[in-house]
Amino acid sequence: MQPVRADPEQWKVIEAGYGGARVGAVAALFGHGPGVAAGIAADERTFFHGLLTIVAGAPAQNRRSGKPRKTPYRACERAISGGAGVKSRERAGPTMQTQIEQAALDAASAGANPPPADRLRAATEYVLDRAQPDQLILFGSAARGEFGAESDFDFAVVRGAGNGGKHKVDHESWYCDAANAEIDALFIDADSLEARRWEAGRVQCSILSEGATVFAAPGAARIETIRDAGGSLADIAKLVKQGRYKTGAAAEMAERARRRLRSAEWSAGEQYWNLACESLQDAGEFALKALIAANGSPAGYGRNLAALWRRAAALGEAISPKPDEDGLTALTECAAEGRESGGDDEEGAAVFHRMHGTTTAFVEQAEKRVKEQTEHGR
Repeated sequence: MQPVRADPEQWKVIEAGYGGARVGAVAALFGHGPGVAAGIAADERTFFHGLLTIVAGAPAQNRRSGKPRKTPYRACERAISGGAGVKSRERAGPTMQTQIEQAALDAASAGANPPPADRLRAATEYVLDRAQPDQLILFGSAARGEFGAESDFDFAVVRGAGNGGKHKVDHESWYCDAANAEIDALFIDADSLEARRWEAGRVQCSILSEGATVFAAPGAARIETIRDAGGSLADIAKLVKQGRYKTGAAAEMAERARRRLRSAEWSAGEQYWNLACESLQDAGEFALKALIAANGSPAGYGRNLAALWRRAAALGEAISPKPDEDGLTALTECAAEGRESGGDDEEGAAVFHRMHGTTTAFVEQAEKRVKEQTEHGR
């Protein structure tokens, strides 16, 4: 079904109909018969999930688990209210397709699994329809050439200065049917991106290290990534050896890892297993990124614990006993299930007990590295 756009006045009608006649209000507003909306239940999450499915063409289930997808109110509102997409396409100009294809070629040169060019193009156009960036940078697994069946597309939506020196990063997520993938968009101003270019562990550093520009508005200032300048992921390794990246962010990330580990242990004590797995995954993610940053390397963007561990190990980190990569993958997937569909308590308990010791070792190792940095004045 093609997305149906609603103007602000129509959205007010939806809000007004969010009472006993919510299904009828939606069906009448968008011209669908009652049968189309019959699956909408009484609770709020299911209502907005059904509404998004009906009027915005979003998938009903998580692709990995097949369970109902969580759909927050704001995401639903964004999807049916549309945006200034026409203006964005006009700004893109005739060179956009060439830029997108070049980004796909860049990704292909970086790894064995580049994103298909048609899907990358569709994802890029989708973001341009919903934002008006001065610059759009592809980063994450797609830019590294590590694009898999469950991978999403990560974009930095760069806009001009004007954030008062603050390093705020806004996050939006969408699903794009044409790209057959989730899209993560980070909205960030140009000043923050440049200021944290060399701060290992910061997302800004990862964007400018591994990313490739897929769109730049005519006349807008452009921040050049390493790969825009003709560099490659191999050049990042050279910069790491030269000590170009700053390691100060590692301490903050190690502290966050410890806090999330405590939260996981509290949730486990209360037998809130889904929350326990989510917090445990967070703890492992922050700890591993702290280890990577402490070694003066960009931590990259992503939540895959097994992939993060491999990056840390490649920098010389070692944990005894050796981490179970299958277990790390299970924890990553269990946490994702919990965030999207509530997860399974029995599975959550098993994964938590399996991976708690390993995650604790990650946190302790990160704290050890930070302490060494402090003692050596790094």
